[in-house]
Amino acid sequence: MRRLGHVAELFLVHDRPIARHVDDSVAWVVAGQPRLLRRARGYAPLPVLLAEICRRSWVWALISRTQWALSVGKQVFISQHIGDLETPEALAAFERVIADFLAMYEVKPVAIAHDLHPDYLSTRWAQQTGGNLIVVQHHHAHLAACLAENGVDGAGAGRRLGWHGLRR
Repeated sequence: MRRLGHVAELFLVHDRPIARHVDDSVAWVVAGQPRLLRRARGYAPLPVLLAEICRRSWVWALISRTQWALSVGKQVFISQHIGDLETPEALAAFERVIADFLAMYEVKPVAIAHDLHPDYLSTRWAQQTGGNLIVVQHHHAHLAACLAENGVDGAGAGRRLGWHGLRR
């Protein structure tokens, strides 16, 4: 309340502990179908189904600064939106969500994919795990995620997604 008091007139509060922090999902409707902008309540941790089995089962991807994913076979379980990891509280929430998710699925990742950017806290966190690391450029990860969510793989992907008319 101290942090947001200058922008909010009222706060609705309760005294129940929060077992699993989850924000609301954000979507827009395109051609009559919802398109997710932020995956959270109602959509996470529901899996995205891939066309093929992931080469490395149980890859833990910390690509984003705001959420992460865990792959198993053809399924990729995506965490809820956590938010930018700019504060100790946000980083603690990030670590709680990871611990909760790994306990829920009783898994230990064989590799951790993280962003190429050295200053992201998620990158630093991944590097401190001492695990098998996979470095991925941020925008490549966004494109791969869009393709996976739309069930598109291989040659002609842009045409099938309707990107053929887009210009820089």
